[in-house]
Amino acid sequence: MFVVKWGNIMRILFILLAYLSFCLSASADQSLANKIEAIIAEEGDLNVGIVFQNLDSNEILYERHPNRLFVPASTIKLFTAYGALHYLGADYKFKTILSSDNKNVKEGVLSSNLYIKFNGDPSLTKSNLEEMLESIKQLDVKQINGDIIVDGSFFPGHEGSPGGFGWYDQVFCYSAPKTAIVINSNCAESFVGVTSTNALVKVKNENKDILTISNKMLTGKKGENCPFESQYIGNNQYELYGCMPKEWEPVRLNFALQDNEKMIRDYIVSILQKKQIKLDGKIIPGIASGKTILYEHQSENLKELLKPILKDSSNIYAANVFKAMGAKYKNSEGTNAAGVAALNNLLDREKIDHKELEIYEGAGESGYNLVSPATFVSMLDHIYDDKIMHDQLCELLPVLKVEGTVKNRTVNHDDCKYVFAKTGSLKHTSTLAGYYLPPNKPKYAFAIMINNHLAQRNASKKLEDKLLELLIESK
Repeated sequence: MFVVKWGNIMRILFILLAYLSFCLSASADQSLANKIEAIIAEEGDLNVGIVFQNLDSNEILYERHPNRLFVPASTIKLFTAYGALHYLGADYKFKTILSSDNKNVKEGVLSSNLYIKFNGDPSLTKSNLEEMLESIKQLDVKQINGDIIVDGSFFPGHEGSPGGFGWYDQVFCYSAPKTAIVINSNCAESFVGVTSTNALVKVKNENKDILTISNKMLTGKKGENCPFESQYIGNNQYELYGCMPKEWEPVRLNFALQDNEKMIRDYIVSILQKKQIKLDGKIIPGIASGKTILYEHQSENLKELLKPILKDSSNIYAANVFKAMGAKYKNSEGTNAAGVAALNNLLDREKIDHKELEIYEGAGESGYNLVSPATFVSMLDHIYDDKIMHDQLCELLPVLKVEGTVKNRTVNHDDCKYVFAKTGSLKHTSTLAGYYLPPNKPKYAFAIMINNHLAQRNASKKLEDKLLELLIESK
C-alpha cells in the first residue's frame, strides 16, 4: 500500500511556493526593466546610468551601465558631506579672528596693525564683519595708526575648480571665488526693471560700495526676442547689454565678485567710514601675526552648514567645507588636493570600493569629476548600515517635492515624502542620487546619471522623475 507522508507533502509545497515566488519576483523585475527601457528608448540613444539597490537584501532591482563613468555635477556633494562629517564632526565651526599687536589706545588713536584671519567660513556676512570691526569702536578708537592685514592664506591662492566654469559663467554667483575670504558668498545683488520702449532699463544697485554696473541694456518691445546679457569686465564691474522685453517683471541678478582682494578692501573701507574710524595706513593682504585677540566670530556648526550644501546645493559652502576637511586631514592649508586625499583615505579605511571614482573638487563644478552609479550606491549602502551617519545625512537631504532643489519635481505619488535625494546639474548633465525609505516596505538606494543629453535641462529632470516614479511603484 502506497503511503504519502505529510512531511514529504510539506516539503514539495514549500519548494513549489519558493519557485512560484521566484518566478513572480523575476517577472516583476523584468516588467520594471521593460518599463524603464521603454522610457529611455523614447529619448533616443541616451547616455544614462542607473542603479536601484534593495538596502535590506542588497539585491539589485535594476541596473543600466552601473560601472560606466559619468560626470556627477552636484551629486558629488554627497561625498563631501560624508567626508566632512567624518573628519570635522557635526559640531565643527569655522572661526574668523580679529587681532592686533596691542590694545594701547591714547586719545582715540590705536597705534597698531589690525589683522583679520579668515578661515574659509562660507556663511560669513557683511554684518558679521561689521560686528568684528565694532569691537574696535568699543575701545573708543577713532583712528588706526597702522595697516589692516587681511589673511586669506588658509586656502592658498585663488584656487578654482579644475575643469570648472568658463568665462561665460563668471557673472553668476555659483562661480564666485572659493577662497578663505568670504563675505555674503562673495556675491552682490542688483535688480533690473523695464522702462519705456528703447530706453535704458532701470538698475537698482544696492551694493555700490563693492559692485559697479555699466548699464547699456534697453527695454524691448512686448514679445520681442532679444538677448538679455551681462559680462564681467574686471574690478568687480559688470556690463549689462541687449534688451529686456517690455512685459518682464523685475529681475534679480546675483553677481559673482571675482576680485576677492578688492571686495574685502571695499567692504572694510565702507564699514570704517560708517563707524567714523579713520585709517592711517593701508588694507593689504598678508599673514596675521597679532598676539592680542580683539574678536572671534564662529560660524554655526557643520551640521547646519551642510544644509545649504545638500538642500540648496551651494557651491561655495561645499568647496570650502571640502578644503577644510582636507586641512584637518593634512594638518596644513586647505586645498582641493588635500580634500581629495582625505576622501580617498576615508573610502579606503571604510572599505568602500572607489576604483570608479575620480574627484578633483567637492562642489561638483568640475567636468573632470567622474563616478559610476555603482560607486554612488555602494557609498549610500555603506552609510545606511551606519545608523548614526545615516540619520544625520537623511536629516540633511531634501525631501522630494517638499524642499530644496527637489521641491518642484514632477513625481506624482503619495510616497514621495519617503524620498531623500541630491540633485546635480551642469551643461548636458543631470544626476540624482539618494534614498527611498518607505515604512514597512523594501528600502532602496538609487543613482540616476544622465550625461551628454542635448535636450533642455527640464527634460532630463522629467526623465529622472519618471524613472524614480517606477522605483516607488515597484513591489
